[in-house]
Amino acid sequence: MKNNPDEKFLIEELRKNTKAIFIPKKNKLTDNQWLGNILMLKKQILSENPKNFLQWNVIRKTMFIGNALFTIKEFLYLRINNWNKWKKTILESNYVPTEPYILYPGSSGNLIHQAYHIARFEKISGQRIEDFDSIFEFGGGYGSMCQLIHNLGFKGNYIIFDLPVFSTLQAFFLKMNGLDVNPSNMSKKAKILCKSNLNEVKKIIPKKGKKLFIATWSLSESPLPIRKKIYPLIDKVDSHLISYQAFFGKVDNRKYFADFRKKMKKKQWYNQEILQLKNNYYLFGF
Repeated sequence: MKNNPDEKFLIEELRKNTKAIFIPKKNKLTDNQWLGNILMLKKQILSENPKNFLQWNVIRKTMFIGNALFTIKEFLYLRINNWNKWKKTILESNYVPTEPYILYPGSSGNLIHQAYHIARFEKISGQRIEDFDSIFEFGGGYGSMCQLIHNLGFKGNYIIFDLPVFSTLQAFFLKMNGLDVNPSNMSKKAKILCKSNLNEVKKIIPKKGKKLFIATWSLSESPLPIRKKIYPLIDKVDSHLISYQAFFGKVDNRKYFADFRKKMKKKQWYNQEILQLKNNYYLFGF
């Protein structure tokens, strides 16, 4: 394990920002299935050591893969598809305690899972993730996708939109790993912004350059009203990396994303079931 010299300050900052968050009993931005998770996460940030958040049940049951069996296929895919690229970029930095991956202890099942999404997208689209000028991630988990993409050499603007509690956690995790988040010097060429206000996001999404939209099971778990609000922000994005499950609650996501593709007819779409995750799908647009 490593210690970030600013760890004490970052923990205090996280708790201060989390304490200030008001969580209504009903939230239009999230499904009721997530409300309990949000409340539990806030409670644990304020009462326990946030450095150990990857060990909390609320994280492990919603956004941490661990040594799941399906990751074996994903790891082997990385091994035979440009392993020289992946073997260093999927190493955990160890500023936040995690669960070592059984087949590659320097990494974690979660980073391997994220890397697999990127590897599949790059192979199908013929594009490299680090060549985009800006990335807009909808629902960033605890920030591991953002961390991985920067490990790959991405130098552009990275915007994560999420619920307030997750935005504060993402900022904490990324800062613990030495990345500059929500910098005070907004003139800096490259920056990471963790936002939970859609109006702010609308103002800061770049209008020029090559743009990528990422949503791994986040858009498909959102209420339909918030999906409708997010659509104008991604309508003119160059490429899309989306994964989704067949059903979430009463929503048929297969039908939803079929309609989604029709609305953006100019794009080339790749939609296929993820073989190791039955009833889950990739949707790549480019």
